[in-house]
Amino acid sequence: MNEGAGMVAVVGDVLPEIALVLGGVLVLLYALFAPADRQVGAALLALATTGVATLLTLAVMGDPQKVTFFGTYARDGSALWGKLIVLAATAAT
Repeated sequence: MNEGAGMVAVVGDVLPEIALVLGGVLVLLYALFAPADRQVGAALLALATTGVATLLTLAVMGDPQKVTFFGTYARDGSALWGKLIVLAATAAT
């Protein structure tokens, strides 16, 4: 098996989390440098980040269950539904 292809598959399992981390950093940087009257943009950027993570989670909903990262990360129906519930609660607040 090609080592590069295997690593891409593993990274694909955590794309929603990667999107949240990168989006969180962007929100922090925006909030740091934006003037006070434009801080609402940080909330909109955070909402967009949550939406991207939700779409990435929905993209893998039909895939079979699997364990990656040497058995430390499970991607199954319960984990995905739990992630969607947390993302929805985050977007609502």
